[in-house]
Amino acid sequence: MLKLMVVDDEALHLMNLIGVIQVLKPSYIIFSAKDGAQALDIMRGFPVDLLITDIRMPNMDGIELIEKAKQLYPDLYTVVLTGFGEFEYAQRAIGLGVNSYMLKVVDQEELLRTLDTAEQKIRNRNEQDLNVRQQQMAMERLRQSQEEREIELFVLGYLRTAKAREVSERLGNFDSGIVLSVKYLEQSWSEETVNDWKNRIATILSGYGKAFSFSCAHRYGAPVTLLRLDSPPSEDLFEQLRLLSRLYMQEPFVLGISAFFPDLSKKIDIAFHQATEAC
Repeated sequence: MLKLMVVDDEALHLMNLIGVIQVLKPSYIIFSAKDGAQALDIMRGFPVDLLITDIRMPNMDGIELIEKAKQLYPDLYTVVLTGFGEFEYAQRAIGLGVNSYMLKVVDQEELLRTLDTAEQKIRNRNEQDLNVRQQQMAMERLRQSQEEREIELFVLGYLRTAKAREVSERLGNFDSGIVLSVKYLEQSWSEETVNDWKNRIATILSGYGKAFSFSCAHRYGAPVTLLRLDSPPSEDLFEQLRLLSRLYMQEPFVLGISAFFPDLSKKIDIAFHQATEAC
């Protein structure tokens, strides 16, 4: 559903133009303003896809409006209404990347062609933006997956010294702390369940120390959490973890916790195996 802003200081012309657009494009959401300043105020709260504006207006003319609107929405599709003798203004608008021009005495066929063209270009742009976002999300998932596999190898003790040091530094040097491992007894973990666990445990552990969770392929996708602690875990922390466990009791679920290691980064593989065996 396309959102449109129409701006003209001549009330009769503004209403006539809106009326024609409503007939030609009844699905449009149409905003209107009597000058550029009013239009900009509205557009700050209600983003639009298409701007049709007169050039000569009080308070803020169409050129200044387009310039400021483009600062808010760089991809805004813009159409300028020009009268005879206003070509100097139109030339200034070219530098702002105006997409189209129409005479103020609007011909319905010309208006329909302009709106159809704007619609198609906005649709193509939105599809391109969606494709770019999907590609970025896919790349981010791949990057995260690769990073988690590297961290898993580190936790399992499979990385060489230099690489292990690099991963340890990336994690924030878990010099001391514990490892937590969770497990479903009857099924593998889904991505949704893993993400839910990560969010919940991050919230619970935030007051105790730095935590990092990753999905462990060796544990059928179950998350493993590293918690940095400067001293052995308190009874209060264990109580919080027991509360978290109860949230998952609708499924056969167990939580394993390693001993506290003052040199966790060096013995992380031992702590991991302790936590998994505790499951």
